[in-house]
Amino acid sequence: MILISTLLCVLIGLCVVRTAHDSPSLAEYAGLSFPLGLFTQTILMIALDACSVPITPLSLLLADGVTLALLGYLLHKKGVGLQDCLPFWKNVFQQLRSVNLVWLLLMGFIVWFEYQNLERCLFFPSYDRDSLVGFDTIGYVLSQEHTYKGLSLFNTEYVLDIKQTGSYIAYAPFVQLAYGYVYLFGAETSKLIPALLFLSLLIGFYAVMTRCIGKTGAALATLFLLLTPQLLAFSSLSSTNIMHAVFASLGTIYGLLWLKSRQQGDLALSALLLGANCWTRSEGILFVVALGVPLVIDSIKRTSYKHVLVWSVIALAPFIGWTVFQWIFDLRTESILITHPFWDGEKMELIWKHLFNHFANTFYYGWTFWFVVVSFVLNGWFLIKEKDNLTPLLVLAGSIFLYGMMLYHINFVWDTIDNVLTHSTKRFIFCFVPIAWFYASTNKIIATPLRRIDELLTISKVR
Repeated sequence: MILISTLLCVLIGLCVVRTAHDSPSLAEYAGLSFPLGLFTQTILMIALDACSVPITPLSLLLADGVTLALLGYLLHKKGVGLQDCLPFWKNVFQQLRSVNLVWLLLMGFIVWFEYQNLERCLFFPSYDRDSLVGFDTIGYVLSQEHTYKGLSLFNTEYVLDIKQTGSYIAYAPFVQLAYGYVYLFGAETSKLIPALLFLSLLIGFYAVMTRCIGKTGAALATLFLLLTPQLLAFSSLSSTNIMHAVFASLGTIYGLLWLKSRQQGDLALSALLLGANCWTRSEGILFVVALGVPLVIDSIKRTSYKHVLVWSVIALAPFIGWTVFQWIFDLRTESILITHPFWDGEKMELIWKHLFNHFANTFYYGWTFWFVVVSFVLNGWFLIKEKDNLTPLLVLAGSIFLYGMMLYHINFVWDTIDNVLTHSTKRFIFCFVPIAWFYASTNKIIATPLRRIDELLTISKVR
């Protein structure tokens, strides 16, 4: 059953990707199908629960059937049929003919390291505190009680402090529902979810980088991303941070690609991924804001507002929907946000000091952010003269700034500010790592030689 449920996720995800994008690559299909399929499954689970329909394998299979029928109808309206598969696979074979030895070597390293990581992730059960206290336990209990809104764990008579500030009842539901999904279909552990989502991040990141710097440079950037120390370490755990990074980073990158390519599918995938980012962690809304600013500015310049309006609705819908669900079914805790203006210089200094120390720490993130600095300096001439890669730079810096300001406006009553800045902040920065590699690698001073090298190394060019 667990194999069937996983294949259903992938199948739904394939249909979602093809519905959103007119010409996704094989790597984009492979990298985005499972994350978007699982996102769709969790939406269906909450929809069933909101309608007081028990979340069971049968109800989910029926909901999947309806969803696939709807997606099939949309694809039919777009003129997509089985006949489209033949040229698709022909293109795959042509791409395989255009490989080079350096690419093969880099891909060999990626496959070997990720195989070791997958083996480690799937072998060990969930053991980190956050999962055992919250996410994994909630998912397992959901599979037994077939509800989210009415979980016994959310009953104050059973768990006295469940509605205190910082409680897991207030967390966005993606991870808990995803774990509940695999438990419903007979999984002994939830580790399949973080394992496949991290693999999806690597494939999805490779896919977008291939479009920008060629397959050899993309393989090199993906290898560096994979070997980011703390990102790799946490990829085998069951906490939310890696899964959040998948949606937040890829959603941001696809939005940036749209500003360059104007392929409508890129904007649609960006909206879906950033919506899933808010469905995973509510603070993910900062990525919607950071990317939304240049999108709005662009729409004003072009006096065309339809695309950014639709993007905003899709990206914010999960956040709004979850907020409404919390209010209706009383899954709320006391707010930790400070909503009034105030100034605390000592707090501000402490936050930015911790953030700087994290970004500069090569033990945590390898040379990721130092490479960003080097690439920024080397690309200075093109940045000044041509405004090369200015928008990705501003989005990366803007999202970091918004995160710092969000921390500033949090009332740390459930934990000490030092503990949060030392541990939680370190994990949230995972979201910035793929965006940082995307920016640094697509600067003209770096991207041009990478594309040239890829052309020189290619054995057989695809015509």
